[in-house]
Amino acid sequence: MNSFFIKSITRSVSYLSALPLPKSVAFVVLFLFAKLFNMNIEEAEKPIRDYRSVDEWFTRGLKSKCRPIAKAESILSSPADGTILNYGHIKNNSLIQAKRIDYSLNSLIPSDLSHHFKNGFFATIYLSPKDCHRVFSPVDGRIIGYLHVPGSIFPVREPYLSTVKGLFTRNERLVTFIKNKKGLLALVQVAAFNVGNMSVTYDAGICLNDASKGIQEKRYNEPLFILKGDWLATFHLGSTVILLCSSEMTLKPLRENGAIRYGEEWFRFL
Repeated sequence: MNSFFIKSITRSVSYLSALPLPKSVAFVVLFLFAKLFNMNIEEAEKPIRDYRSVDEWFTRGLKSKCRPIAKAESILSSPADGTILNYGHIKNNSLIQAKRIDYSLNSLIPSDLSHHFKNGFFATIYLSPKDCHRVFSPVDGRIIGYLHVPGSIFPVREPYLSTVKGLFTRNERLVTFIKNKKGLLALVQVAAFNVGNMSVTYDAGICLNDASKGIQEKRYNEPLFILKGDWLATFHLGSTVILLCSSEMTLKPLRENGAIRYGEEWFRFL
């Protein structure tokens, strides 16, 4: 699929999804969306009739009782709702995209911080349209900086995962770096087809819509403290989150591939 064509469609979808609708129209449209994608209306923090656009509904928050956070310090919780695709050790500079397809750590994170994750650990979650589109901190820690890498917006589902080499390194991505007492983590948000925008809660100055600026990286002089389960960022529709853990961390997986929800136990620090 042509990259220009994909970006044109995505920009159009993004624009249309953010348009406010008359209240009566919005209720019908969003109710049909919820039914089409099997969304759980009861989990939303507000009644569906109070949302005025498709984007507002897709980026909705959830009632806290629906997503209790695993608070134990020994637990790394899931940063997002979705489906676990892969997890494992980063062998030197290589991560698994799909069966028989790897990709490069340095290409995923073109930053001098990437060396922290060499021989570390990675895990990948795919967010479908039915999932909550917010991303949350999996640990207590401090945000030390971010990296924004402009790129394509190819679909990040099958059959593309199994056929497009280096897919995650070709698409636009936003990386949030979090320092925890156990080491350094990176949350990589990978944009995709029909994901026209990403946003963060911790820095109003991040501009993701101007690719002409090239790669943008920032380190905070005063790192921003964040608690496990705090809201970090949002996908405006859906895509993929890749969690990276530095090499000094030793983790035991508590969940196999399959569905997971944010805040749930995912890994145990050893």
